Amino acid sequence: MKVTGLGFQEALEDMAKTFGINGAERKEKPSKKKKPSQKPEKALTLEDYAKYTSLPVDFLKSLGIKETPKGLLMPYLDQEGRLLRMRYRLSLKGDERFQWGKGEEIAPYGLWKLPDWKEKEELWIVEGESDCHTLWYLGIPAIGIPGVTTWKKEYARLTDGFKKVYVIQEPQEGEKLVEQIKKDCKEKVIAVRLAEKDPSGLWKRNPDKEAFLSRLEKYARPYCTLEEFAKDCEGVEWLWDSWIPFGMVTLLVGQSGIGKSYFALSLCKSVIWGTSWRGDLEEKAPRGKAVWIDTEEAIPILKERAKKMGIIKELIVPRRKDEDLDLIPSLDTREGWEILEETLRQEGVKIAVLDSYRGAIQGDENSSDGIGFMKRLSRLARETKVAIIVIHHLRKKEVGSSGEITLDRVRGSSAIVQIPRVVIALDNPNPYQKEEVRVSQIKNSNAIRQKSFGFKIQEEGILSFGEAPEKPKEPTQLDKAEQFLLALLGEGKKESTEVFQAGEEEGLSSITLKRAKKELSIVSERIDGKWYWRLPDWEEF
Repeated sequence: MKVTGLGFQEALEDMAKTFGINGAERKEKPSKKKKPSQKPEKALTLEDYAKYTSLPVDFLKSLGIKETPKGLLMPYLDQEGRLLRMRYRLSLKGDERFQWGKGEEIAPYGLWKLPDWKEKEELWIVEGESDCHTLWYLGIPAIGIPGVTTWKKEYARLTDGFKKVYVIQEPQEGEKLVEQIKKDCKEKVIAVRLAEKDPSGLWKRNPDKEAFLSRLEKYARPYCTLEEFAKDCEGVEWLWDSWIPFGMVTLLVGQSGIGKSYFALSLCKSVIWGTSWRGDLEEKAPRGKAVWIDTEEAIPILKERAKKMGIIKELIVPRRKDEDLDLIPSLDTREGWEILEETLRQEGVKIAVLDSYRGAIQGDENSSDGIGFMKRLSRLARETKVAIIVIHHLRKKEVGSSGEITLDRVRGSSAIVQIPRVVIALDNPNPYQKEEVRVSQIKNSNAIRQKSFGFKIQEEGILSFGEAPEKPKEPTQLDKAEQFLLALLGEGKKESTEVFQAGEEEGLSSITLKRAKKELSIVSERIDGKWYWRLPDWEEF
């Protein structure tokens, strides 16, 4: 017997009444692995959901969404408008925010609207209900797949009559859904990646219909004229003129212990207080908020350094919600990325420092997969217009190398340096003055490379800036000869033949020794028919 038009529980009660079964006699077997329910403090309301999605309550009601003691009830109807199944929205966020009601097998969401779109040429396929609600509100045909694993080959027939099918490719496992739909729907499928996670996120960021449709059209059309592209790209805005661009990723590299974190903290301090970058009175940072994303369990160290710099109360550090943990999850996970996005989208954020790249990802830094993470970070920088600085390490210097830092010295895959528009390197060119650090640009795709400068870390944790330290010059043969003569004749006068013989053993020619003798004003004396060399007395200079 099949009962249609009724909920599952209602159908059971109707059958029990028909066959004379006492409801009290029907006992459900307890589930062996029943998890304790984690009900929210109060049921989710249409008002809550409307505010979360930036959609009108009346529009949501028109879709058949109803409030229940459990949460919001969203009906899944077929193309004839018959009820297939119900789905509950229990909360706005969290892994357990959805729950299926009783009914037939899972089907795509929005099937009952397909007949209304017969004249349309384009269909969007998204994940879940909220993206459908957003697109429907804006007049865009869309059906929702409740999870990447629920797509079935027979769903391909739902796209019949549409010339183009756009599929939103969400982070993480979204690629699997796109591949499956492409396989079943062939050449009409176009994968679309948004700057936000999904259409709902894109709408919430700026709930303006004209602006949303314009941005969506750009993402859906993977090509444009050169003039359009140039217009979007022109006019680089700088946080620090010709050094750190707004809306882009800057890579900061150096050996461990060189002072990368100190230097990045100094940049944050300049933004927080609106002070000059290097003590130059004429060039001050635009004042705003600074974010520090710690991925190396270095919060205690960060705390002390920020305290010394006087920014411990102002520096923003994202963390997990509802958990007493300092670290956010890896940024290549959905949870970690959502926390990062929410933090950077605060009003007034000018600079964000990620310390470090290696701690931010779960995979191998030597794999080219890292370029995907850097691309997402670059898109986030562009969307938020925040200057994102990523701290990373260098490979050890190879024996025989010049010691100058190039892009090849950056640790990990070469893909890591492809996306950042600027790469800044810190190093100690002078081994005799290791406290002096040189700051150099080894890549600048937006401007002419800037002149290097130097800094020292004072005992109180404050940076003092100055000229860039230089690599000590290699001594010439003349320099070596002068040092040799000063050391040899410092013991007293020596016969000239002895001087030349000792010099030859050190690889110094007689001509070079004579030139050094002249430079040092060394005195020649003839004693008992032999020539001697000695250092001059003070009066003889």
